[in-house]
Amino acid sequence: MAKIPSTRLAPRPLDGDSSPWLVGGDFNEITHPAEHSASTVTSFTPHIVEFNTCLSQLEIRDLRFHGPRFTWSNKCSENPIAKKIDRALINEHWLDLYPNSLAKFLPPEFSDHSPCCIILDSPLPLAGTKPFKIFNYLTSHPDFLSLVAEFWTCTETEIHTLALLSTKHKELKRELKRLNKENFSEIQKRVIETNSLFTHAQVLSLQQPTCPNFAAEKELRDKLNMLRRVEEEYFKQLSRINWLKCGDLNTSYFQKVAKARKAYNTITILIGMNGFEATSPEDIGNIAVSHFQSILGPPTHKTSPVSISQVADLIRTDWNERLHRGNHRSVDQIIAKTTTIIKNRISAMRPENNSLASDLMQYWFLHFP
Repeated sequence: MAKIPSTRLAPRPLDGDSSPWLVGGDFNEITHPAEHSASTVTSFTPHIVEFNTCLSQLEIRDLRFHGPRFTWSNKCSENPIAKKIDRALINEHWLDLYPNSLAKFLPPEFSDHSPCCIILDSPLPLAGTKPFKIFNYLTSHPDFLSLVAEFWTCTETEIHTLALLSTKHKELKRELKRLNKENFSEIQKRVIETNSLFTHAQVLSLQQPTCPNFAAEKELRDKLNMLRRVEEEYFKQLSRINWLKCGDLNTSYFQKVAKARKAYNTITILIGMNGFEATSPEDIGNIAVSHFQSILGPPTHKTSPVSISQVADLIRTDWNERLHRGNHRSVDQIIAKTTTIIKNRISAMRPENNSLASDLMQYWFLHFP
């Protein structure tokens, strides 16, 4: 297949047209070294850079897809090579019209390329409780610091444990969620409503140029500017773009990128080790839990005071044995080394995720300072 320079594919972005575009097929080029099976491919070649530049100029991106990691192979058992060179690319208007669309790559069968099936309306799993997230714009609220200080010190005690730290986090999370809900929830709706009130106040000031009307217009202008900054910071954080700063009202660009990321990263299917395809939130959650349990190991037994005392006795016995071995190290050296070993062993148990390790750490510092 003759290679056509990617910069000649189109002279202008496809988003200049209001029509939804889907460009699919064999592009004969990868966009990242990870899309090549060979471990020796680790850098961006000029052809890869050129292809990515072309996609950026066209303002098209990969449609969310499901299937094998690679879509082409050379079918050579002596020197097997696989790449992802088949793709389905979409523009923003396609994403607006078909937000739940999905590209499904199927087994290649007799071909060396995987066929692609476009599903226009792939049902999305209903999300459960959303994880708590602190948005950066909350720090600009005048009550933020005082609120954090108040609810961080209200649970202060003389005993410092991980359980107490968790309690502080829960109390603070509840108040930050309330602060966000009361002042910044549905930020886009707030911007639209405030903008409508502001334009109405401008017309009223021109019709009746009085001091109260001008003061009301200024107040609404300040509020609108503040909400627009919050909206921009909100979508910037969702888009995860770090190279572009807020302040230039890049809200529409941040929103576009955030929408594309959400559509691309939405998990609709998880395949278990036995080949079972999970599509419901319950099945997807069960596969995820099973996967991490196999990595982290079985749950630990519940901590009891007896188990802590037994461990403390073992520590004392170990110390006594080391002290009577007759080696040339001093008692202080033995104690210092044993203390370091025990602290490292307890820390390796991840006290922040393990109640037994947390209680051991607390017991250690209380009885063996």
